[in-house]
Amino acid sequence: MAGTSKKNGKAFEMTRAVILRPVDSFKSDNVDVQAIGFEALEVNLSLAAFDQLKTAKFPLQAELITEQSMGRGGIETTITGYKAPAPLKTPTQA
Repeated sequence: MAGTSKKNGKAFEMTRAVILRPVDSFKSDNVDVQAIGFEALEVNLSLAAFDQLKTAKFPLQAELITEQSMGRGGIETTITGYKAPAPLKTPTQA
């Protein structure tokens, strides 16, 4: 997405990605949560990472390179790249 800030009139570009990460089970004195599967998470994506991912084949399993910064709602994560993607096998390839 690209546009012009209403606040200061400066041009901006913004890219986002929706990723899946495994959900975690946890246990405390008051609760025992057993979880399986994945949850969707929307995160910022640097323009360099966007360019890198444009040629990737999806679905993609990869180690993400990230950095954190302070944003409007607290700490924000930005994907800046990824390492050694391993293509996922589809059920027909198994």
